[in-house]
Amino acid sequence: MKVINLTLFLFLCCLSLKAQTPKKALKLEDDVRSKEYYQKFGSDVERLHKLRCGVFVLHYEDSLGTLVPWYVNMNEDSVLLYTTPVGNISKDGYWLYHYQLMTNLPDMPIYNALEHIIAHSRDSFEGVFYKCPITVKLEDLQAGKKNPLEKINFKGLEKIDEHIIYRRINYTEFYGYTEPYFLNPSDKPSNTYTVDFYKMSVDHIRLYSMKIDSKFSLETIGGLNPLDVRFNAYLLRFYPEEISIFAELLKSRNKKKGK
Repeated sequence: MKVINLTLFLFLCCLSLKAQTPKKALKLEDDVRSKEYYQKFGSDVERLHKLRCGVFVLHYEDSLGTLVPWYVNMNEDSVLLYTTPVGNISKDGYWLYHYQLMTNLPDMPIYNALEHIIAHSRDSFEGVFYKCPITVKLEDLQAGKKNPLEKINFKGLEKIDEHIIYRRINYTEFYGYTEPYFLNPSDKPSNTYTVDFYKMSVDHIRLYSMKIDSKFSLETIGGLNPLDVRFNAYLLRFYPEEISIFAELLKSRNKKKGK
């Protein structure tokens, strides 16, 4: 799945965060990294929608089992995934906008897409992906009611070749896997497909990508169940104010509001 393209992260990703401690401690029910926060919501599709939102940075698990940032590029740049809710849930359903960026080029996303999460049962969900029909800058995504994404007409969007099946483990943990896809154009002649697997919880998304020689059915992929040790890449959830590029945008927005 290209929205969290593991191969791309391995080549480009580094962590150059200027961490800032949140100004005040949050109550557990208001803290997106606590299980208590998700108890407030009445359905599992709503919880999945909330778990997918946020700012994420790639780490990996070293030989000692310690999570460490993925450093490259002389520590001068990092690649982030920013996912934000879009639309009116009661009218449009559960939509997300994924924005993958390098910190030195925040307004030139490496990847962006819209995702529609559909509930098929209490435990089974589907993520369908679409091209975003408008150009959006990172600053626009912090603009509240003036966010240009709020003007999108969700009818008639162009689907793209991305598809995730989600399964509920419990109310704060979900498992996911993609439909097979060609990661690179060079994979197509040899019929070499990629399948991505995900394990989502309140503070991270764990990743594992697997190559297959033929296009397996979703039913077959759903029964593969990769070993837990294979999920050694982590997208860790950060508060926006912990990352300099977002902290600056928040500061600028608050100044405009006179705060």
